[in-house]
Amino acid sequence: IFKRFIEIKDDLEANKPDGPLDCDHVWETTETAMVDVVTHEAEENYVFMKDVDSMTICNGCGMDIGQWYIDNRDNYETAAEATNALSLLGNMTGCPCLHGATSNSHYLDQVAPIIERKTYAAELPVMKKCTLCGTTKPWSTDNISNRDIWIEHTKEVVVREAWDEELYIDEDSYKYDENGHETFIPAGSLIDTIHHPRYVNNEVDYLENINTGEKIYVTVSSCKHPKFKIDYTIDSHLRCTDCGLRRLSRNELFQ
Repeated sequence: IFKRFIEIKDDLEANKPDGPLDCDHVWETTETAMVDVVTHEAEENYVFMKDVDSMTICNGCGMDIGQWYIDNRDNYETAAEATNALSLLGNMTGCPCLHGATSNSHYLDQVAPIIERKTYAAELPVMKKCTLCGTTKPWSTDNISNRDIWIEHTKEVVVREAWDEELYIDEDSYKYDENGHETFIPAGSLIDTIHHPRYVNNEVDYLENINTGEKIYVTVSSCKHPKFKIDYTIDSHLRCTDCGLRRLSRNELFQ
């Protein structure tokens, strides 16, 4: 009898209500915290790199051929095919080196793809209080509209900005005819006759439960990549100065 009494007592203690039995709890959030909601491994995103020493300016005409490869990556299966197309474009536009020589060092802005790990966090409730009886209880993502259903029926809403931008010569330059005669080309002259949209900010804005329409707005808690510089001590690639993330190489663009 005593053993059974102890078992019943323990069971009642484990399952006792968190407040008065006659209270229809109305919960309000009293404390929130940033909680990691989702993590994306090896995700491709575009970043805006401002004022970088790209080493991709064409010596013959001043065109940023590195940006051309990035903007036209979806049009060719291999880097070799893209290089042949770029050479033909250089011939059409009168570039003396057919967009093939890039030993110049110029500082410019670029939009480029990278592969990174991104963690998205959201401001979620961690403590709630009943407005009727004053009972408090810890809260977690498990309590948001049945978390199991949420995970199975959630869509990610992505912010992706895009714009068309033709490529122009950013400084005075020259092109040459078959006899080697110079023709002056002023800064601002159109050099890329085949341009495509550029994309940036390919990030999740919020998670939405497709059953209830409830939304969780998230923010990126990973590196913001404030500056890219060439790291000659490693592999002479542009890398983020904060986290060391590398811009994709030309061959990697077409993999």
